[in-house]
Amino acid sequence: MTVNAVFWGFFGTAMLMVFHSEADHRLPALKNLSYTWVDPFTLNLSWSWDKPKHLPDSCTINYEIHYPDKSEVRQVRTPNHHYEISFLTEQLESNEGNFSIHALTELLAESCAGWKKSESENISIGTQKPIVEVVKDFKCSIASSQTNCSWEPVSPSVDLKISYRICGIREENSLKKCHQFYRDGIRTGCLLQNDGQENNICVLAENAAGLQTFQAKRVIPLPKLNIRKDEDYLNLEWTSPDIGKACQLKYVVCYSECNRDKGCLEYRSVLNTLKHGPLPILYNKNCRYEFKFNATLEKYCPTIPSDGIAVECYGNNTDSIQPSDGTLTVVAIVIPVILSVGVILSCYCFRRHRAILCPTMPDPSTIFKEMMNGNKEQKTISESLYTPVPEPIEPITITPVSENSIFQQKS
Repeated sequence: MTVNAVFWGFFGTAMLMVFHSEADHRLPALKNLSYTWVDPFTLNLSWSWDKPKHLPDSCTINYEIHYPDKSEVRQVRTPNHHYEISFLTEQLESNEGNFSIHALTELLAESCAGWKKSESENISIGTQKPIVEVVKDFKCSIASSQTNCSWEPVSPSVDLKISYRICGIREENSLKKCHQFYRDGIRTGCLLQNDGQENNICVLAENAAGLQTFQAKRVIPLPKLNIRKDEDYLNLEWTSPDIGKACQLKYVVCYSECNRDKGCLEYRSVLNTLKHGPLPILYNKNCRYEFKFNATLEKYCPTIPSDGIAVECYGNNTDSIQPSDGTLTVVAIVIPVILSVGVILSCYCFRRHRAILCPTMPDPSTIFKEMMNGNKEQKTISESLYTPVPEPIEPITITPVSENSIFQQKS
């Protein structure tokens, strides 16, 4: 046997051992992966997994779950063969969500050295009804006595059912129905039991066409603004909304003066006070002020914004106000250009029609002199007429001739 044959035989055996070792050290994939809906907001995943014979008992196995959340992919880990997860249809970009699960060992565990994670097992999640948009712009305004939710129905003529509960996985959280429905223009609403102050609200909206589940947007009523003039200032004050709890509010106020943007200011209220303010604004009596503001719960409360933006105006613009900086800039540029063009055109027209615009005028003194001497010239007109000088004329002598003498000359 040659040296080359021995070398190649040894090399082939080593490679087979390597491949065999890698195959043995990859964890097996999951089996019997399935899911069930505990309620419209809770998904239960379950699976089975066979432990390899050569895996040490001290090696701990976890299961990593990847699931969609709108445009992102989130992941969680569990040592169990089942997992309950709060899952809403608004997290899906299509009617089905793809979940991916694989087994892996504890990181940096010496007993698990050499074992690689398993191949991923995938499953598509569906719902009992098709996932469709049933409502839009769903928001709940919280207050001390009740939570008022409203929305715009996608199909107003279709029967709609609204159910809700506190978000999260809790056995005591049973699904509740909306009651006291009302209509306000294009919006429909209902009153919820007072559950929205401290917790997020998960909502199930369904009709015959399908369903959707989502987390309701929570808002607070817009505080009422009072504008009070105090000498050279306008003092802005708000009445705190009744949300049943002492919270600090942050106000953001953007305003304009004489149609000029003056930027935005922030004001934070004092705890346990019904009146918030004042926020002083320097006042110009010749200007109209427009205030736009919103409020947000901050300290000691969940961060919840106000429902939209409010607009309040004060005063009027008068003739004595100065134009805005933008107007002054435009005027400073446009007027000199117009004047320059006008001067150039005027000079051109003047030169072109100079004879018409500026004809040669007679000497005024001559005209005046002729007017003053007009009567005198009429009296002496005969003296001033031209008299021709007679020319000398030579006398002409005419001699008569008889007819006989004329005939004699011809013969």
